[in-house]
Amino acid sequence: MNEKKKVLVVDFDSMFYHAAKEDTVESINSLEERIDNMIQTTGAHFIILFTSVKPYFRSIDSGNTYKSNRKDKKINYNVSILKIMCKNQYNTQNVPFIEADDILSILSNSDLHLIKTKTENPKYYLTLKETNPKKTEEIPFEVIYSSPDKDVFKTIPGKIFNYRWIGKGEDTQKGSWIVTTKKDKEQFVLSQMIIGDSADNVKGIPRMGDKAWEKIVEKGEDNINDIFKLYIKKFGEHIGIREFSNNYRKLSLLQNVEQYQYETGIEFPKAFQLTETLINQVSEPDEDFEDTSATNGFDDMDFEESTKYDDNGEY
Repeated sequence: MNEKKKVLVVDFDSMFYHAAKEDTVESINSLEERIDNMIQTTGAHFIILFTSVKPYFRSIDSGNTYKSNRKDKKINYNVSILKIMCKNQYNTQNVPFIEADDILSILSNSDLHLIKTKTENPKYYLTLKETNPKKTEEIPFEVIYSSPDKDVFKTIPGKIFNYRWIGKGEDTQKGSWIVTTKKDKEQFVLSQMIIGDSADNVKGIPRMGDKAWEKIVEKGEDNINDIFKLYIKKFGEHIGIREFSNNYRKLSLLQNVEQYQYETGIEFPKAFQLTETLINQVSEPDEDFEDTSATNGFDDMDFEESTKYDDNGEY
């Protein structure tokens, strides 16, 4: 029985800022050490790093109030260097109009396949559809999601690797595992509907905070219908419906490809190329291959890879 390959899918936006130092060489070494730690800790055979590129559909439709309270982080020279390095070395990828956490959420709710092209230099892809068995081989696998963002590790049920390092020197905790249940996911979004989320510039319900949410849970009213009624009570019917709808949309990650197409008007990519790690290169035996085409076996696969945009949203 074949060993299941591990595919590490990463919300990589924060990593550049975690790794950046005043010195360029130190920044590069820090980033490589953090990526290597992620791979070794999770045992990943393949890795894919997702980043976010503006504009986001939520900011377009909300009059640019979404995350408008965030001051742009000072993009220093070394952060730019790290972004270029990762794009060249790890093929960082993105999907138009959504953030990396949305991508992870959509993938976590999709029927995924790990495929290997039957070519002299095989390539590996994470796909959302079955492919031609004459040109590709499907491989048993499991996905590991990684992010330091609460929007990911509190809303994707399962075991998530938080790559944030805590502490200094020998006492540094180099990441941690977080387990989230379906109930945790439901309550997280609903609690933000009450309390708000300063990071996303969502105010919630005025003068209601953590204690108010605790009382709601105690009463068993921590469900979407009761939260909706509370909005109507606090804001009035017309404003309450509008505020509830806007806040729920800002706070909830996209769940599937249909939602993505509805919000953006374009199709979600059907394949993402993976970067092979040393773990897989060591474990993968030499095999005979069949060079079926000059296009890595994808000439009539009928799907597109993810669009690669630069940091200014151009491609």
